[in-house]
Amino acid sequence: MKDVVKGAVVVIGLLLAAWCAWAAVTHGLKWRKAGYEACYVASWRDAAGHARGGDVGVLCSDAQHLSPVDRSRLISVNWELGTRPARPVATEEISGAPAALVVSKSPGEKVERELDAAGYERVFCNEMAALWCRSATAVRTGTPSGEACPWGALVGAAGVAALMAFGLLAASSCRLRLDWRLLLAVSVFAVLTSSVLSHRLLAPNGLGVYAGKARLFLEAGGIPAGFWSDPAYAPYQPSYPPGLTALAWLAFALGGGWSDVFVQLLSPAAMAVLFCLLTKNTRSWLQTVAALAVVLCPVAQTMTAGLYAEPFAAACLAAGLRRAEVRDGTRAWLLVGCAGLFRHEGLLVAGLTAIFLSGRARRWRATAAAVMPGLVWELAMHAVGAGPYDFDWMGGPSCARMVEAGLMALALAGTSACRIGCVVIWPVLAAADSFRNGGRVANGLPILSAVLAVLTGVVLLSCSVSGSYSTIVFANIPRFAWLAFIPALVRCGVHPKGAT
Repeated sequence: MKDVVKGAVVVIGLLLAAWCAWAAVTHGLKWRKAGYEACYVASWRDAAGHARGGDVGVLCSDAQHLSPVDRSRLISVNWELGTRPARPVATEEISGAPAALVVSKSPGEKVERELDAAGYERVFCNEMAALWCRSATAVRTGTPSGEACPWGALVGAAGVAALMAFGLLAASSCRLRLDWRLLLAVSVFAVLTSSVLSHRLLAPNGLGVYAGKARLFLEAGGIPAGFWSDPAYAPYQPSYPPGLTALAWLAFALGGGWSDVFVQLLSPAAMAVLFCLLTKNTRSWLQTVAALAVVLCPVAQTMTAGLYAEPFAAACLAAGLRRAEVRDGTRAWLLVGCAGLFRHEGLLVAGLTAIFLSGRARRWRATAAAVMPGLVWELAMHAVGAGPYDFDWMGGPSCARMVEAGLMALALAGTSACRIGCVVIWPVLAAADSFRNGGRVANGLPILSAVLAVLTGVVLLSCSVSGSYSTIVFANIPRFAWLAFIPALVRCGVHPKGAT
């Protein structure tokens, strides 16, 4: 009977691996083609690049509550404008809009009549965006200053990526050896790099929240006045944790200017480090397959190609847990807590991980260390008046939105599992195999911690007041579920002879 169960685990693992591989290949081809989204963003950047100094506006459907599309447009324009961010302008506000206005190429006859009536003239147009101005003096030619030379940008980004990779591996007590695991990590880096270098930075994360904010600080010579609370800087999400912004800033500083391509090397490096940490000291081919599925799945590729912060938060979680296996001390849990310096949700995952997975004798000390980095940042942001973007904590969670987010989370555990590399199913398989071999109930604690993190995240997400809630849920829940189960994958392991 045991051999039958063991064989079933292996067969299920193989099927999941094939499923994830197929999803990864088909999704990877999308990024290799540098598709519509990259061209779309480039068009809006191009139009903004023709605006001379002074105020610039971006025509939006709702200037007070930006839709994801309008926010991406605004962020794209802000990247070109640098220290003078554009302001959103609603259709009914055209008469009082700035002298230069970036508009969709085909805004509709009604909008064009209003632009004509307000004295605007279309002075530039490309495939998807146009620049309308009230005066010819609002138009310029040439490109913005400060662009890094290609080789300098490559050296800067590669240097920071290498520093981050070796720093995390050294802090986790993980020694690099020239073996098949290292070769596979290099292959992961190469595959993901071929995707990210096929396009320029995408909005909103790459162009705004992370690299865009780093460029803004570099060009302004520091943090601009009013950055934390001025609505003009709201699309940058000032309260967002500073980890990835700091790495991007360092890459720009070393490269001698900002680069909208090579800074993306940071994401593949983080994924390669995560793969090394997930497969540390393993001799199991199933553990290796599981790690490959997690770092190359569709959601992982989307996060890498869009310069999201989850890969970096996941690498911190895995590095801290690996160090805790060797020395379950405060430094290990501080490293786990660094996930909160990359994602708001990283604070939640780090805290629950420490509560469930640290040693009983030092549980509260470990928990305090795990929440400290993220909590200090959140308190600092509250002190300067920078609140979370599009969230109302005082209004309380909405039951209807909580149900919608919860149903999406349940769907991910089943029909959409391949999108997140089956990161939910791999630990469950390992725990079931462990129980079959006489494992303890404690072997299920990593999974319980991850489930509680996802459920708590659903409650927090229901506090969103965005008018595009369904879009936000569809984009955020997969990434959060992927991040929440990384500690379970590290601690459970995946192999046919029982969990570690």
